Amino acid sequence: MKFILAFLLSIGSLKAATTGTLALTGIIPKKVEITVSPTPAASNLNLELTQSNLSVATLTGKSNVNAGYKITVISSNLGKLVHTVNNTQFVNYTLKLDTTSLPLTSPSFVNYTGKGTYSKDVNISYTGVDGFNFDDGNYTDTLTFTISAN
Repeated sequence: MKFILAFLLSIGSLKAATTGTLALTGIIPKKVEITVSPTPAASNLNLELTQSNLSVATLTGKSNVNAGYKITVISSNLGKLVHTVNNTQFVNYTLKLDTTSLPLTSPSFVNYTGKGTYSKDVNISYTGVDGFNFDDGNYTDTLTFTISAN
């Protein structure tokens, strides 16, 4: 008898509803991208000639993040163009990303607001040196630009 009563009670709970809902949720993740396009001057710097705001690259890219994005710059030689053989020989330089001067002694960044496409100028400045006081050869530094969503 208990079995029949339990069976009858379960049949009552199997009634179909006349309405049902389904919530759908989609997502588009935060997306940012950056491209570094060097100018010809970037690989042929005349270190004997003082330069002020010399264009060395353009950064271009996109962001779909309403809160904006951050571009971080890291200099492998901390803002110095260092001789490839004799690392005691170097020329200090400063960097501007658009109109913002960035210290290169540690990772530096600039925050930008909004989304869309962008183009940013990269400029360096340095005081020319007397070539007779420096070893001949190449003086280099590597800048790493990273973009991240805010």
